[in-house]
Amino acid sequence: MRHAGAPGSASASSEPTATADLSAGVILQRARAAGARVSSFTMAFSYVPDPSDPEPLHRSARLSWDRAGHCTGEVTIAGRGSAEVVVSGGTTWIRPDAAFARAEFGPAAAAMLAGKYLKGPTTDPHFADVSMVTDEYQKDLCQSGVLELAIPDEDDQSSTKLGRATVDGVPTVDVLPNGKGTADTFIAAEGTPYVIRSGGPGGTTFSDYGRPVAFQEPPAGLTVNVAQLHAG
Repeated sequence: MRHAGAPGSASASSEPTATADLSAGVILQRARAAGARVSSFTMAFSYVPDPSDPEPLHRSARLSWDRAGHCTGEVTIAGRGSAEVVVSGGTTWIRPDAAFARAEFGPAAAAMLAGKYLKGPTTDPHFADVSMVTDEYQKDLCQSGVLELAIPDEDDQSSTKLGRATVDGVPTVDVLPNGKGTADTFIAAEGTPYVIRSGGPGGTTFSDYGRPVAFQEPPAGLTVNVAQLHAG
């Protein structure tokens, strides 16, 4: 609450400027800095592909990431099923449901993987549909969240502030970046200026900042090495 200045008290002008009152470039700068410092987060998205894409995949996911390099959650591909995903460093484990295993790996591999995890390097092509490795920053799907939250763009300062909006119950400022990505970026207007959503409805949402990620490496007895699929 703001209090009017009074003799012997701090004046209202000494209070920090509210996020919503800052310029778009400064808001983005502070949001990127907050994202770069965060210890963990959860992101969720539902990606509807361009119909002209020769291999369109309607992919949705909810994944939690921490700075130790752990990533856990689930990825679903419309018409193909879903898979539990566990990432640690450069290693990925996925435990597909029967539909996903058949669609991605074929019936023989699906039988081998029933109830088990497929383990291998994150860059292995068998994980392409759940890891989405695309560039030097995105080593796994969760890294796309790190990229959105923390990597600055030289054009941030010429971005546009579009107004205020409430996203998932959180008051936010809607900023349209001029550089990296052109989707509206909704940044918390109160407290730490975390990114709450990138894009419109159905875009990527971010939550659980700082909440520990429940990582547990899958047991060896429930693991199939991806080399066994290559051998097959």
